[in-house]
Amino acid sequence: MDLTNQQIKDTYGNVLTIGATAGSPQTGTLQNGEGLNITSATLTGGTVTTSNPLLDMTQTWNDAGVTFTSLKLNVTDTASGANSLLLDLQVGGSTKFSVDKDGDIVGQSLKVNSSFVISGDSSQLYLFVPAVSQTPLSFRSYLIPLVLANSKPIAWCDSGNAAGGVIDTFIFRDAAGALAQRNSTNAQTFNIYNTYTDGSNYERGFLKWNSNVLEIGTEALGTGTQRNVKIDAGTGSVTLAVGSTGRTIVFGDEISTTAAINMSAKNIDNTANIYPDGDDSYIIGEISTDKYYKAIYAYDHHLKERSADPSDPSEGKAVMWQSDGTGTGDDGDILIKITAGGVTKTATLVDFSTI
Repeated sequence: MDLTNQQIKDTYGNVLTIGATAGSPQTGTLQNGEGLNITSATLTGGTVTTSNPLLDMTQTWNDAGVTFTSLKLNVTDTASGANSLLLDLQVGGSTKFSVDKDGDIVGQSLKVNSSFVISGDSSQLYLFVPAVSQTPLSFRSYLIPLVLANSKPIAWCDSGNAAGGVIDTFIFRDAAGALAQRNSTNAQTFNIYNTYTDGSNYERGFLKWNSNVLEIGTEALGTGTQRNVKIDAGTGSVTLAVGSTGRTIVFGDEISTTAAINMSAKNIDNTANIYPDGDDSYIIGEISTDKYYKAIYAYDHHLKERSADPSDPSEGKAVMWQSDGTGTGDDGDILIKITAGGVTKTATLVDFSTI
């Protein structure tokens, strides 16, 4: 429909005339509140070398009690194709932004204050940050719905307002198949709950750092009960590796030298027997602090024969052994070395040949 040189009047006689010459439109005023009804009109702006909007509309809203609408299109969809559009904005004949009749919006990307760009293709939707040329987040297929860039964490803040709270909890990707909970030098805690009513009533297990000590345990508050901890390897074994120095496993409440049982190169079998890991190599106890000097034997005390005499014990100590006849004594003799007053003496406790 060509409106050139046509006059449009409202019921008050006000006239709007469409100009006949490009760049020289004639204008009139339509009475406020009157509608303009146009059926199947095509507006062609022609070629312009300066900004000359095809539609340049203004309106002033001035009543707080009224809910205004500036642009409105009401389609009666008696019958239409499935891909029918309420809006189709194009550049060079190619659709850049559209709204279909179901209200679905289709566009190339969504830019927020030039800081973030939400874009995508047939396989994914992603967030792009132009300032650093990075894509930190993408939504892919339904099998992998959320993907983060390798250096980007999942984070939480300390407030119900995610835009204003202090971010204090992070989950990172350390490497392939490796998750990390870290936040600079702040010690971290991981809680797994058995029961939870509220922050004052629960039962939970924890894995946390406390004063540079890694702790594993259980705790409870309110109506909760502190539960036991069980390490179950099934048909496998449980290994406690404690390093090359110190090598102490503590049975007790706190880490201290008085409560520690040194298990370095010792074994406890399934009948609770404690024994060294090799012959003539390890000691059950601690020589330097006399931690073994009050051994009580309720049943048997077993000695293994030696092919050479043991070294002289230090002042105030003694050592007992069974000879194989190579060193001091005959095969089967039980001997003892005692050091006192700076002098070491050897005596035969049992002469095997006389038994």
